[in-house]
Amino acid sequence: MRAGAGMIRKGWWLVLLAVLGVAGQALAEAKFTVVNRTGRSIAAIYASPSRSGDWGRPLNTAPLANRAEAEFRPTSQECRQDVLMEFGPGREEQRFKVDLCASPRLVWGEPAPNSDDPSFEFINGMQLPIVELYVAPSGQLASAFDLLITGAVPPSGRLWVSLPAGQGCLVDVAIVLADQTRREVSPLETCSVRDFTIR
Repeated sequence: MRAGAGMIRKGWWLVLLAVLGVAGQALAEAKFTVVNRTGRSIAAIYASPSRSGDWGRPLNTAPLANRAEAEFRPTSQECRQDVLMEFGPGREEQRFKVDLCASPRLVWGEPAPNSDDPSFEFINGMQLPIVELYVAPSGQLASAFDLLITGAVPPSGRLWVSLPAGQGCLVDVAIVLADQTRREVSPLETCSVRDFTIR
């Protein structure tokens, strides 16, 4: 695979980048129910769009007791959100890329359903800026790829890569650094994680 920094080739996946101001799907009425079956009280409940990286303020005004349930309305109207439960100092549990549109009832204390969303936050862990970034379904990097950036991603820079849910969790990633060094990483399973740092 070889492409110049200004070339954009449409691949199998349509990639929407939050850095360009693209919001996600919207909820007609964003709300979800938390059912506490953890055996302990939940001190704080948070929900935030997966692409934001900021939890904001707790949604609850009082702890949620064991075996209790309550409905909450997140600030954002997006379907795909990360959800955080705090049980006390240093004790918390998270679920990434939860589809609140399809699953508005979250039971805590039971195994979480697997996410089908391969979207992830790409983090540049290299010492140089990344001038080209490509993502494709695993095994298709040479034939179906997208150039995802129009400017360099600096060291420690972050970029949200939005990919369609339900079309596979394994992806391949390729980068070109500012000194034209190339690197590919494959396969990556990104449904169960929120971010990936290339090093």
